[in-house]
Amino acid sequence: MSIRFTVAVFSGEVRARLAMTGKCINSINNQKYKNLQKILVNGGSPPHQTAELVNMGVDLEDWTILEFPIDCMDMENSWKSQRWNGAAALHIANGQYFFALNDDDFIATDFFSKIAKKLKLYPDAGAAIGLRVEFDHMNQKFGKKLHPINSKGKPRPMYEHGITVVRELFFENNLAYGPSLGFQPVLKTELIKEIGPDFFYKGFYPDNAAYFQIVSRTNMIFDDSAEMYWGIHGGQDHSKWDQKIYWNCNHEKVFDSFMRENLRIFQKYLPQNTADIQKLRNYYKKKIVSYSLFAITNRYLNIKALMHDKIIKTNTDLKFPLFKHLKVILKRPVITCQIIIKTVLQNSVKSSSK
Repeated sequence: MSIRFTVAVFSGEVRARLAMTGKCINSINNQKYKNLQKILVNGGSPPHQTAELVNMGVDLEDWTILEFPIDCMDMENSWKSQRWNGAAALHIANGQYFFALNDDDFIATDFFSKIAKKLKLYPDAGAAIGLRVEFDHMNQKFGKKLHPINSKGKPRPMYEHGITVVRELFFENNLAYGPSLGFQPVLKTELIKEIGPDFFYKGFYPDNAAYFQIVSRTNMIFDDSAEMYWGIHGGQDHSKWDQKIYWNCNHEKVFDSFMRENLRIFQKYLPQNTADIQKLRNYYKKKIVSYSLFAITNRYLNIKALMHDKIIKTNTDLKFPLFKHLKVILKRPVITCQIIIKTVLQNSVKSSSK
């Protein structure tokens, strides 16, 4: 019996990135493996922009197109929009496995044929992932292929239990073990539907939540010959994203939600795994503090640029929101990080007043 995959492409304001969107869709159309259900979630873009893709020669004939008023690429609303865009795609999914990607990413033409072959070899696997390779859209160049190794220096195996992957990636802080972070793994549709909207919303980004909510309780396949291309381009203005999300202390809400929801689901399916539950709690606590540090340092390291762009006007404008929200950050229990934060604040304020 042939394995059927549901693949959903999440698109934002496609007019600004038509070429990338077309490249992504073409990579799905050109798959050697044909048993695919194709869904384009056209979030935030009017229907006529889909027509522009067709005019460019993009074939959408066998695609199901979901038109949404909420832009799934709008960072200010991304948590809510990902919930509705993702849940809508999942609602109509009819494949045994579900895979989603953003429209600035794409996959190799043999991606699904290789993943399907491995899933047939290991039918009890509930998750599968390929090798992430960066792709510079501006220069049309591929990045280096970085093959993962574990904390002991051994190559990542093709098949292992997902809890091992979680331990390496997050508890050992060995992000190189999962070179495909940024991509949601290929997951059994039934495992996602067990969780529901939490997968797309309350658990933060689904590519990360997938590991705690699903991968941790199943076996996982890794095929480093199944390549997934992670797009890099000028539209990824992370400094503005940091200012909007982290600086406004939405990170506290986001990561607290990230901890509560993922931990709740983790405990539901792995209630006896007390050691990993404690590690998960510690991981989130450190993550909240580290991102708070990142928000502060990023804000002050870019102080001159911010002033030049008239985002802020005076040093007073700088200090007020910082100390207004500092209580949120310093409530965290890691005293050493509190000292670091205070030091960063003092140095940053001094340097900004020169």
